[in-house]
Amino acid sequence: MLPSAELEAVTPLVNDGSLIAFLVRSGPRNAFIDLTPRWMAAFDRFIADSLVQGDLTYALVRRALETGGEPLA
Repeated sequence: MLPSAELEAVTPLVNDGSLIAFLVRSGPRNAFIDLTPRWMAAFDRFIADSLVQGDLTYALVRRALETGGEPLA
């Protein structure tokens, strides 16, 4: 069981996640949290966007190193 201060911090997150259908509570006294396919899709988009940003940064730095100039020049 979480200490009361930690439980107070987690409860709003669980409530918000439930409102936007990112998670559902289950089990006795709603003690368990199940992530929904909607959350999985959002997390997948987040990871994909992060990887694209890394690829873009790598390409800009590589161009700058190859040309000896500014990456956007």
